Amino acid sequence: MKDFIRHYVVIPAKAGIQFVVKAWTPTSVGVTAKAVVSVLPIIFILSIPADAYFEDLGAGARAAGMGGAFTAIADDAYAAYYNPAGLAQLSQAQASVAYAQLLTGLSDGSNLGLSQMTYAQPLAGGKQGTMALGYQRFGLNQLYSEQTFYLSYGRKIMDFNSGAELMIGANAKYLYHSFQPGTEATNSCQGFNCNLGVDPVLAGRNAQGTPDADFGLLYRAPDHLQAGLDVQHVMMPNVAFSGTERLPLNIHAGLAYSALWMNLSAELDSDQLADGTQGQDFILAGEHFFPTLDWGEFALRGSLGYGSEYWRQITLGASYIINKIEFDYAFVMPIGGIATTAGTQQVDITWRFGKRDPQDVLTADLMEKARKIRDGLIPIGLNIGAATKPHDLSDPRLVKIRELVNQGRFGAAYEMMKDLMHALPKGDPTYAVLLDRLDLIGEFYPELPLNSERWNQTLFAGLKYFIEGKDRPAMLHVSYAESLNPEDIRISRVLSKLETVTQIKARRVSPDNPLGFIGQLLYQAEAANDSQEYGRVKQILKDILELEPNDTVALERLGSVDYVTGQYQEAVSAWEKAIQGETNPGEIESLKNYLELAKEKMGESKNKETVLPGGVLSPTEKSVVAPAVQTPSKKVQAETKPLNPFIRPINSRERKEIMRLYRRGVDDYASGDYIHATAAFLRILQIDPNNAEAKKALERLGQRGNGQ
Repeated sequence: MKDFIRHYVVIPAKAGIQFVVKAWTPTSVGVTAKAVVSVLPIIFILSIPADAYFEDLGAGARAAGMGGAFTAIADDAYAAYYNPAGLAQLSQAQASVAYAQLLTGLSDGSNLGLSQMTYAQPLAGGKQGTMALGYQRFGLNQLYSEQTFYLSYGRKIMDFNSGAELMIGANAKYLYHSFQPGTEATNSCQGFNCNLGVDPVLAGRNAQGTPDADFGLLYRAPDHLQAGLDVQHVMMPNVAFSGTERLPLNIHAGLAYSALWMNLSAELDSDQLADGTQGQDFILAGEHFFPTLDWGEFALRGSLGYGSEYWRQITLGASYIINKIEFDYAFVMPIGGIATTAGTQQVDITWRFGKRDPQDVLTADLMEKARKIRDGLIPIGLNIGAATKPHDLSDPRLVKIRELVNQGRFGAAYEMMKDLMHALPKGDPTYAVLLDRLDLIGEFYPELPLNSERWNQTLFAGLKYFIEGKDRPAMLHVSYAESLNPEDIRISRVLSKLETVTQIKARRVSPDNPLGFIGQLLYQAEAANDSQEYGRVKQILKDILELEPNDTVALERLGSVDYVTGQYQEAVSAWEKAIQGETNPGEIESLKNYLELAKEKMGESKNKETVLPGGVLSPTEKSVVAPAVQTPSKKVQAETKPLNPFIRPINSRERKEIMRLYRRGVDDYASGDYIHATAAFLRILQIDPNNAEAKKALERLGQRGNGQ
């Protein structure tokens, strides 16, 4: 064997397999062509360097259809292969088998096959993570085979206040490969002499097994973005049949946008090439699911890949899903590098068991409602408009349901409502809407006992409003509850569900916002006031009072808006209520002055001529002369401030605080700390909404943030 000179032919890895095929040419005179041809396959196996063993051949037809750009998605059983952290996303058991015919049509007649089986089992519905078992076998004709056994685990380890999640996972693997030496192992040749006995190379050890491990991370943000990292061959195992040849680390990093029926993914893979250098491959992929009303769900996907060693690749894939069974197909075609191949064909079938995951539930619900709309059972626009509101809980037939809802036992209310459905009038969609809403709330809060905590009371009220079909106050209250208790991740999740159902955008305030939820609403009201959008100002202030009925700032400003718009009686009511809760003597005195002005205006309007329909004056008041507008007393003139809805007296303590905050904001701005500078100026506006200096400073900060 030492008389042969090695020549290297590289087959690109992403085309399906990366082998350094070491062809051999004789230097000894007289070696027959037959002898060379017969020994070539065996020499081919023994000459494979470690970086070509256990290559990244992909797993499952769905991910293969996306070119393997699956690290940041990893949401099915094959997450065990692509990123074990993704197993934490599973909420139902999955079993799958797959087969791939790699690089069909090779000119040497090679038959490269890849078979896989995997099973994933969530523990406690996924709350304790997910375990998976997997088996993979790669074979080259009957000469060479690689087998990999997987034991995988993935679990969510962190919930962030923003709604983001961090998952971690690992694979424990056993790698085993072997070859069949053939007759050449016992009958070696030199020249024309083929009776030299046992070949020392081919008759050596022909099987090797070793443990290995992988590690993965997956970060899922609340805005549909996901990032994944998978490190393969962490142990860098020795896979040589003799001597030492270690597998190098393979690092895969991906970023994905994941929506209900669409995934977009970009991935960068760093793998060691056959010549020992490090190669990088970039893949851009996407898939889209198309649910139908009667024929199940279809999907299309594809990818483009570009990388080192002239590697280019295009993939296409499709799926069909029906009754928890998924069929996947993928076609992988290398562009350049291998001229004679017809590409790789891959298929798999996946079964899902147990309770459907939330995405499947949402898809099924949407499709069911679409079918009912198509069949005329539900008016178009479900969840929008009074005609599709849930059934009124005051119905005597629902008295027990109402009692359970009032007790916060939403899960029990759903179960009882489900049992009652068969006895309720058919053809009335409002019962089904009520059942759906009870189901949604019960999923997150089977029980929510009412207590004295403000967030609890606010959330309880919001959930009840939703069940009663009062969507706007429901969204307002649940949004406020989220700001009061950001640690309860369930509030954020149920709020996202309510957004989908009601089509009303939630009002989310970051926990770091110095204004807080109510302060942010006041800031929005001020902006609307600056634009003289008094209707919007009143609505925002009423929203605040819906949440905090005794908020004196909102009451004072609501009275001012009513006064400016000529609704003097409403202004009097708001200011009188504000006086009851106001503790600042200066504020109380100002409110009394405002009340005097409003009552004077009310008296003036009573003495005005009454205009009947058509513009005719009332006969009883034609001779009445309207009195001149009374001028306020000098005392009132001196003490009453301008009645802009958002101007109020600033006391000396507040002035000192404003000066302190302004100096701090200027210092932060000068040092480049724009975040803290913004917070300082926003705090000034919370104290004094019409502070011109703070407004100018925030405008300057906004321009800098826009790159001006």
